[in-house]
Amino acid sequence: MADTHVDAGEDLSGLSREELIDRVVGLRRELRAASMTAASAVCAAPPAAPRAGLGSAKAEKRRRAFDFSKYYERHIALKVAYDGRTYDGLAALQESDNTVEGQLYVALEKTCLIRSRSECRFSKAGRTDKGVSSSGQVVALYVRSNRRVGEAPWADDSAELDYAARLNCVLPPEIRVLAWAPVDDAFDARFSAKYRVYRYYFLRGSLDLARMRQAASAFVGMHDMRNFCKADTEKVHSFVRTLTNFDVTPVAGPFAADAPDDACGHDARLQLCAFTIKGRAFLWHQVRCMVSVLFLVGRGLEPPEVVSRLLDVEAQPGKPQYSMASELPLVLQEIGYEPSIAWHCATPPTQALASSALKTFCDTSINLAYVSTLLAAVTGAAPSEQWWPAMGHMPGGGDRYSNSKVSRGGESLYIPLLRRSRNPPLVLRSLAELRAGRGGRAAEQPGQRVNEMDENE
Repeated sequence: MADTHVDAGEDLSGLSREELIDRVVGLRRELRAASMTAASAVCAAPPAAPRAGLGSAKAEKRRRAFDFSKYYERHIALKVAYDGRTYDGLAALQESDNTVEGQLYVALEKTCLIRSRSECRFSKAGRTDKGVSSSGQVVALYVRSNRRVGEAPWADDSAELDYAARLNCVLPPEIRVLAWAPVDDAFDARFSAKYRVYRYYFLRGSLDLARMRQAASAFVGMHDMRNFCKADTEKVHSFVRTLTNFDVTPVAGPFAADAPDDACGHDARLQLCAFTIKGRAFLWHQVRCMVSVLFLVGRGLEPPEVVSRLLDVEAQPGKPQYSMASELPLVLQEIGYEPSIAWHCATPPTQALASSALKTFCDTSINLAYVSTLLAAVTGAAPSEQWWPAMGHMPGGGDRYSNSKVSRGGESLYIPLLRRSRNPPLVLRSLAELRAGRGGRAAEQPGQRVNEMDENE
């Protein structure tokens, strides 16, 4: 940078008025040139774009100005957490960036980490739907490295860009990059995954957890899940999936199993519980369908054996008509790989993220305490049984399932699942048809692997 200051030892007293003016003009010219040089050397992030926008013109101009050819690129994985309640799912949409993937693209472009969306070869482990959150989503893509072309390979990644910190500076607060890791060229966030873990949270209400555990145990193993998913024969050729674990447990914390009743009126019915489900892959809406049936079992409307009977697709070839459980309590918790990924997460970003999460926890806990006090003041204790149906997606809610009740003499009678109207039996497409391009997402990209395990919740 040019020297634009006047030396304190310089004697200007002997200069004429014209010479002083020339001196000042020269200094201004040097200062302007130095400022332009410094600005051209920095790829600074532009102001945050609106969530629903498709990227600003300023960001596009800045990306064109940045010389990617001076840097190597590398294949990395990102571990991402997000609150999905305000987004239209994970996968990017052409008409809007109000998706988690869309916001990641915007951040990657702002920070000059990718040339373009089409060139970064983006893959994702699980395609979560609108309203579904995650604490361990994994995506992989090619990004710009900090190593310049011609520079010798590094012994380690200590000189590499801190991708997590850089992206978190421009991402919305509902989306956080927890860590990054180098991966080889063959790595695919989806197809390299060995298992996925989902958690579905619910209040215990009047549910019988023992009955639900008994029914859930039937899901463990390899089964045809066509009666527990949203049918999509255009995109999958098999409904067989394998679950290795299905737990129904109270969640540790203020509502754990041994938590005593307190002055706010908390009792067992207000205990927070969760389904924890682990498997290699899941069908579209599989978790929400399984949870919905388990809620019926827990309420005593269905026997635990109904799960085993619905898994027998020869005896039950058509899916009974019933509604799915709400998407809001569903969280994609973990994606597992073998060998496990060596994640890089620098200490400062981790501390900042932990502080933000702790603040959210404290604010939510305080709000919960207030609502609990209000609930106790209104009800005198805990919610009466007849009030649970008004609580929407809660497990004790009213039976909102299609064709599930009939009225006889003014009394509503529950119709068991196996006696309800059914969807027609499914006719699956073959792998050859899917590879020929008749299978929707299975043929979106040339050379893309067939969607044998449609991970889509």
